[in-house]
Amino acid sequence: GTEPACAFRSTDLGKNWDELPGWRDMAGKDKWVFPMPPKIPHAKTVVVDPQNPKTVYVGVEQGGLFVSDDRGQNWRELDSYDSPDLPSYRALHTVAVRPNHSNELVFSSGMGIFHSTDRGVNWTRLTRPEEFRVPSQAKEAVAFALLAYQTWQRQPANIPSATGARRPAVLGKVSYP
Repeated sequence: GTEPACAFRSTDLGKNWDELPGWRDMAGKDKWVFPMPPKIPHAKTVVVDPQNPKTVYVGVEQGGLFVSDDRGQNWRELDSYDSPDLPSYRALHTVAVRPNHSNELVFSSGMGIFHSTDRGVNWTRLTRPEEFRVPSQAKEAVAFALLAYQTWQRQPANIPSATGARRPAVLGKVSYP
């Protein structure tokens, strides 16, 4: 992701990058507030629809979930999951598009795990943070610890059926001094 939250595109395999003007000019960015220093909201997850590469989803931690159907020229927020009883303001962490079923999305957040079957128009809340019996302040640390353990054990930690990866893979690398 980027900090501050921005969206860029490359048309030459990453040699050059251009900021997408539709993202820069998006309404509502002034409401995004990340609570921890340096207090800058950031784009935490970017997903391209495997069935339609014109469709891009960006999750902003403490900002929301956004979609573009024209390769990033225009953006709209998918915010029907939001409600006053949610413990965190739109703290998006990970977004996944189900391979071969582009209407189906899942995202994890500080508010729990949400599922949509209509490209994010409507959402069903599958879990709440307290259901994991891990204090909400520790959930990210626990997730990183689990991923580190999988890497240490040389075990795959990705889920190809959910992410569209070609195969299971060990994530990260252990480096010794």
